[in-house]
Amino acid sequence: MNTRQAQTRMRLQPGGRAVPGLRSLYCLNGWAKDVEAVSGKRAQPPYPLAQYGSMTPLFEEANLPDETIGSLGALGSDGNLWVTLPDGGTPVDATLNAPRNFYAYSLSSQEYKLTLTASSSTTNADLSTTTPEFCVGQTIYLQASWSPGLPGGTQKWAEWTLGGDFIDNFYYPSGYSNPSLIYTNDPNYLTNESAQAWWKSGDYDNPPAYRANFSEALNFANGQYASVAAAGNITVYRPTISNFIPDNPISVVLGTNSLPEIYLGIGDPSSSGQGAMGWDLSVHWKPNFKGTFFYTQLIDREWSWDITTFHLPRSHSTGNTYWLDNESPYTAASVIDTTGSGYGAYTQATMIYGDGPSLSDSFYSFADLADSFNTYLEFQPVGGIPVTIGRVTWGWHGQTAASGGVWSLAIGDVTGPSLNDSDDTFPVWTTVYYNSNN
Repeated sequence: MNTRQAQTRMRLQPGGRAVPGLRSLYCLNGWAKDVEAVSGKRAQPPYPLAQYGSMTPLFEEANLPDETIGSLGALGSDGNLWVTLPDGGTPVDATLNAPRNFYAYSLSSQEYKLTLTASSSTTNADLSTTTPEFCVGQTIYLQASWSPGLPGGTQKWAEWTLGGDFIDNFYYPSGYSNPSLIYTNDPNYLTNESAQAWWKSGDYDNPPAYRANFSEALNFANGQYASVAAAGNITVYRPTISNFIPDNPISVVLGTNSLPEIYLGIGDPSSSGQGAMGWDLSVHWKPNFKGTFFYTQLIDREWSWDITTFHLPRSHSTGNTYWLDNESPYTAASVIDTTGSGYGAYTQATMIYGDGPSLSDSFYSFADLADSFNTYLEFQPVGGIPVTIGRVTWGWHGQTAASGGVWSLAIGDVTGPSLNDSDDTFPVWTTVYYNSNN
């Protein structure tokens, strides 16, 4: 039994470890019974509740105002007050204040704990207690969970905010027959308690920690609102490249040994392709993150020539845009599947690349060919998406003409190869260039 003149003070101690900015959700449930309205007189000792009739909560009685809980606010029409309090904070006043001098009352509290988890094919972690390590390209499932579950009728507006470079959606663009996937970072895909993402940034020796922040606005059935947040960290590992060694020499070759057919290209076909474009490099990975290394090559080609059949100039161009060179993975280079039995506990392998783009035809008086290449070295972890761990740029320009029946090489330029081992852009194309004499 309580009165406004002699009231028992009640305090609520927020649980958890004090972390700056971290708050938990509480539901306070209470009722009060006006004793004078039941007995017509003031309470008398020993205050047995039975003598005052049914203890119907005050909020169900007609024409009576809601009770308040200290300075936290008023109970709703269902007897609940939803509040957020800082974890591990100082006790707060939770005294139930009723609008009568003599009343019986009850007050209880329930904490609702928000937990964030991140999982993949190799890891499942509670972000409140663990900082897990993932690999670029892995599908990482993010989940925000309430314990106990929030009551039915609660409306939720959720949002994840993630650190690092990541994508959360991919699709094929419309209007093309053989386009690449488009990988995007669209915040609309991070507005549910369940979400997924694929990171493309990270590091081999010192995987960086990226923040995973989650916030949620709640609208309860009694019309009350609350806003909650939680956060954790993940680290992201990224395979690396070393020992990039281009072949030497690399040269443009004019071949006239099979007249009337002329050969113009990189490397000499009569000597097993000597002088063609090529390089070796080493890839490194951690044994707990298996996957496949491969190349995807894009080509920007410009050529023109005339042939003996027509004697008229002909030309072709990719329009200063890069097309997929035949297929991905690029079959003129190594593909390394680290899940194979041959690799066991190994964490390093050498990838060999070789290519000899060229033209061969019965040219009449001239031929001119210029190619630029973006050769992406990609890694695709098991169950994930391919991510770029390096990009090699290179190109060549060959031009030949006949004078008095004698062919000569007027231009024979080679650029690159040049490796950018920090590139993490995705190869993008809308068209495939087939049979490009790879």
